[in-house]
Amino acid sequence: MARNRDDLTGRAFGCWRVLSFAYSDRDGIFWNCECQCAKATRRIVRGVSLVRGKSVSCGCYRKEKLTRHDRSRSPMYRGWTQMIQRCDNPKAKDYHRYGAKGIKVCERWHDFANFLADMGDRPEGMTLDRRSNLGDYSKDNCRWATKKQQTENRFLNKPLRHNGHTALVSEWAGITGIPQHILFSRLRHGWTIAAALETPRMNRGPKPKPK
Repeated sequence: MARNRDDLTGRAFGCWRVLSFAYSDRDGIFWNCECQCAKATRRIVRGVSLVRGKSVSCGCYRKEKLTRHDRSRSPMYRGWTQMIQRCDNPKAKDYHRYGAKGIKVCERWHDFANFLADMGDRPEGMTLDRRSNLGDYSKDNCRWATKKQQTENRFLNKPLRHNGHTALVSEWAGITGIPQHILFSRLRHGWTIAAALETPRMNRGPKPKPK
């Protein structure tokens, strides 16, 4: 196998399951794959096509109607592909915010059918959200959330540095004795970190600066 390359053996990409390394040439690295459909078709597939979601099956996705396990043209499937891209593909637009920071997609979710089974259909008006922004994409750390919930989550999971100490909003709530929802409200309305953490609970504090 070519050196300094990620070993895809055992991983799933759509319906493909990678069995073993096949060969490499100037066009890339190729892998022996087996489709998890009823025909169990085996084929050699280029690695970059697997990782980028360009090859997801032996063709069964195109031949069958859109079903619970076949959503290759659905928003749900596109969202799953984008999640894989930003964590696994260094050339992806948002890779610097995810994969480059060590955020990964759990091994189980490299198979779309598993992702769908764990999360269910995406509720209207919601998108995938990680409960902890420091955690990976997995069943335990993900949920469907509204834009408002995601905005709150980003605040609650954003480390705040004050007086030489860094902690999350939830941790500052315990340190200061100011309820988490009050700290969040203050920050959301434009308070500085110092004012939000040091102003007593009953004090309305400074008015936010006009935007």
